[in-house]
Amino acid sequence: MFGFFKRNKIKHEQLVQVYTDNLFDVIEKGFSEVAGFINEEKQFEKTPQIGPADFEWFTYIIYGGNILNLYNYFEEDVADTLKVKIIREVAERYSKRDTHIAEDIILEYEKFLNDIQRKTGDVSKTIALALFYKFQLNDYQSEHFQKLNTPNPVFFKELTDMMSLFIWNWPDFLEKFKVSEN
Repeated sequence: MFGFFKRNKIKHEQLVQVYTDNLFDVIEKGFSEVAGFINEEKQFEKTPQIGPADFEWFTYIIYGGNILNLYNYFEEDVADTLKVKIIREVAERYSKRDTHIAEDIILEYEKFLNDIQRKTGDVSKTIALALFYKFQLNDYQSEHFQKLNTPNPVFFKELTDMMSLFIWNWPDFLEKFKVSEN
């Protein structure tokens, strides 16, 4: 009678595969939209010219933010295990670099994002601010915001809203699946 409330079991390896594949699909499809949004931002004095060469860094930032988000939904030991497996998977399948170098880069981005998240307390804002810093968007703002070294609030709100679309929906996923090690 209550069988429809039962969650399906998913192993770590399956989860990592589904997670990395689906996130990469969203990143791949969404990057040009984000680049276009940033390049056409009316609040900027000149265009940042975000292009295909920036895709790799964008990918690392999105995965780094999503890895941080694991700790909001899993116990630390489970999140640590998933983090290692996700980083390995991303480095092996989605990076053009040597696997070990890509793993180190992703870990560095995660640390960078973790420092930002201490200030923002929000994954979407963290990712948006990381993009602001990585792509040196302060250089393209009006003099007022350049002096403040802070994103224009209108632009930042729009970018944050856009970045929320790149965050894995753990509440929905965990409602349907029970994550297990084996």
